[in-house]
Amino acid sequence: MPTVTSPPQEITVQCPQCGQIYKDWWRPSINLSLGERFSDEYLEEASTSTCPTCHYKVRHSLLVIRENGLWQIGPRDAEDD
Repeated sequence: MPTVTSPPQEITVQCPQCGQIYKDWWRPSINLSLGERFSDEYLEEASTSTCPTCHYKVRHSLLVIRENGLWQIGPRDAEDD
C-alpha cells in the first residue's frame, strides 16, 4: 500500500533571529508520487516557517523539536536541561 501524504500539523516555533515564539504548521510528509498536485508555493509554505515579527524564514529541516514541543534551531544546549 503506498504511503499517503500526512495531514497538516500545528507547531510552535521559536524564531532563531529574534526569539519570538509563534504558531505555524507543517506537513511531516508529502508523497508526490501519488499524483496529487502541490504548487511550488504550497510546498515551500509546508516546509518553512516565517516569523510574524521579523519575517525571518527558517526551513523545518533545520529545527529541532525540544522535549517541551518547541521547535528551535540547533542542537540541545546544556542550559536547556
